[in-house]
Amino acid sequence: MSLRVTSSGEPPAGWDDAIAEKGGLLQSTYWGSLMAALGRGAPLYLQAMDGETPVASLLAIHLREKGGGTVRRLALALLRSGGRIEFGDGPVVHDEARAGEAVAALLDALQAYAAKNRVLLIRANGLSAASRFEGGGGIDAAFAARGFSPARWGTYLVDLSPDEDALLMSLEHSARKGIRKAAREGVRVAPPTGWEDYR
Repeated sequence: MSLRVTSSGEPPAGWDDAIAEKGGLLQSTYWGSLMAALGRGAPLYLQAMDGETPVASLLAIHLREKGGGTVRRLALALLRSGGRIEFGDGPVVHDEARAGEAVAALLDALQAYAAKNRVLLIRANGLSAASRFEGGGGIDAAFAARGFSPARWGTYLVDLSPDEDALLMSLEHSARKGIRKAAREGVRVAPPTGWEDYR
């Protein structure tokens, strides 16, 4: 049976519950509402469905450029276009046996939306760390068949064993100043313990 893709600017009922196990913050309704509230972009919630059952879900943000920037020609091209689309931590696959098929259906729907809205660029910023696929299950093939190409990026790891003063001294002056200002103003940082911490 072929999959049907639904899309909406509003999250389907139960979105966060559906993505909680395998998704990340960038696929949550919190992220979609935050991007909309900040005026950064419009959320687009897509689901590949088998009947009434979601097989995969994807939150993409349609960003419209406001101009300016350091790369003037690119900024002008983006202004003339319908902006760009970005998503991270996704797609979230609910049915592992149909991963490749579901991701292909979502990407086809996203590219059709992009063509209709004159979107210049679609940027996928990786699967969730909670995903068991890491590009397998036909996901890489689905992206490659639709013209996506991988780009390397890195995560910097910092040894936190030195004391706080030594860590601060390893940062640039402006970063130390910002951290000290935040501390004076009562900013506290703690790891999230669950989805409720994002709301």
